[in-house]
Amino acid sequence: MVMNSGHSLKYLNAPGVSRIRSLVSACIQVARPLQYIKNGFVLLPVFFARKLYDTHALASAMWGLVAFCLAASAVYVINDIRDIDHDRQHPKKKDRPLASGSLRISTAVAFMSILLASCFFVAIILLPRDFLYVLIAYLLLNVAYSFHLKHIALLDVVCVAIGFVLRVFAGGIASVVPVSHWLIIMTFLLALFLALGKRRDDLMLSANGANPRRCLTDYNLEFVSSS
Repeated sequence: MVMNSGHSLKYLNAPGVSRIRSLVSACIQVARPLQYIKNGFVLLPVFFARKLYDTHALASAMWGLVAFCLAASAVYVINDIRDIDHDRQHPKKKDRPLASGSLRISTAVAFMSILLASCFFVAIILLPRDFLYVLIAYLLLNVAYSFHLKHIALLDVVCVAIGFVLRVFAGGIASVVPVSHWLIIMTFLLALFLALGKRRDDLMLSANGANPRRCLTDYNLEFVSSS
């Protein structure tokens, strides 16, 4: 039996369905899946150990990647809840679901709980025990960063760099691949460079009248451009 196309369109445009679609869209936005590329650092140990064709090592690393993507999304939700007032004053961040009011805080908290439960499930069931410890360290670091450390100049970019190093450590644990000190050093320096570049962008926005980060008062363009 073929459903009438008019009835199908009417069903898809029903208020209840539209609300669900809006909710799903808002949750996807607040999870920021486009930022998952940063979690690709979890795969670096497998890549540099030339074990991309080792199905067990690669599969374990991919599960580690999934766990970090879920954890990162939970952190983004926490950060957006924490910064909701600040984001409303930002030229770009004001359109985020929580800042714009398209997503309720209570709904965001529930979504965050699901993300955390999912990442812990993957880590506990599918990955070595030490991976869970690194994942918890990553979450604690980012919570501390969201609530306080991001307001302290230099320490804020160091925290970002450490977050990338933890990803690499976690990837090595997941795939049972030793992580060299050279890989750790290069990851830290690259992440530090990217974080300072982000601070430079923030300084440019601040110069154009945007509401700046609190720690930007201790930065200047000459410093971040020469770093």
